Amino acid sequence: MNEIAHTRIRYGFGRIFVLLRREGFTDNHKSVYRIYKACGLNLHAKRPRRSRSAAHRLDRLQTTDINQVWSMDFLQDELFNDERFHILAIVDNCSKMCHGLLVGKSLKGAHVVDELTKACLVEGCRPERIQCDNGSEFISEDV
Repeated sequence: MNEIAHTRIRYGFGRIFVLLRREGFTDNHKSVYRIYKACGLNLHAKRPRRSRSAAHRLDRLQTTDINQVWSMDFLQDELFNDERFHILAIVDNCSKMCHGLLVGKSLKGAHVVDELTKACLVEGCRPERIQCDNGSEFISEDV
């Protein structure tokens, strides 16, 4: 069984069991599976999809200076008459200072760009890096 598993790396228990039967082994599948597990021949399970994308993410930088990394995100809430509104929040990760809040019922990518330019003009500086999620407002051509 070890020879088969090492020569045919991608073969799982089912295929190895069939090959053993062809070679003349008469043991039942339960005892063969016990030996298969005891030898540590189990194939590793595939990584879940949600972790596959996480493997390509950049590591979070340790922020030591003000205006090194800013974060942007959208918040959503509802008024008493069931009308929804969105808030764009721009925050410095080191000082936790809010550089901008933009409120509206429908915020587009152009609104995000305008608010970022306004925040940079008011503060008189630009961040080295901006962190944000892949929301529909951040993946537009304007941004």
